[in-house]
Amino acid sequence: MKAVAGRIAPGRLYLAGLVLLAWSGCASSEFFPAEDYPGLKRRNVTPAMVELIYQRPDSAYTRVGEMEVRDAGKPRSDKFQKYVREETARRGATGAWIMLNRVRTTPHNTIGGLLFFLEDLTIVRVMLYHRAVPATPADS
Repeated sequence: MKAVAGRIAPGRLYLAGLVLLAWSGCASSEFFPAEDYPGLKRRNVTPAMVELIYQRPDSAYTRVGEMEVRDAGKPRSDKFQKYVREETARRGATGAWIMLNRVRTTPHNTIGGLLFFLEDLTIVRVMLYHRAVPATPADS
């Protein structure tokens, strides 16, 4: 089929629909840094170094900021944990408290091909932190 000036070829329209369908399922996050974030961000943090917890940290910690994670899977899934580890490391924090009491689900329009789907979007609040280093006797 020959493309006519000013018209989109059906093959290109189909391809654009597939790209939108694939993109619609991507995870995303929004970061809300602590006021003194630039001084708290650590360099060279890898995802393997990140501690994930589902309850308030049981020892002293420094809050680095918070993230709102969207559409990354259920909060205890491997996909979600991998995404949170990567985003936490990218933001220079060594721990992530996944706040299960701050999970909400909302209806969400998704474009798939030429159709609109209504699906649930899971949004999870995550606090990023560093564990406080205990004082040594020499520091006193």
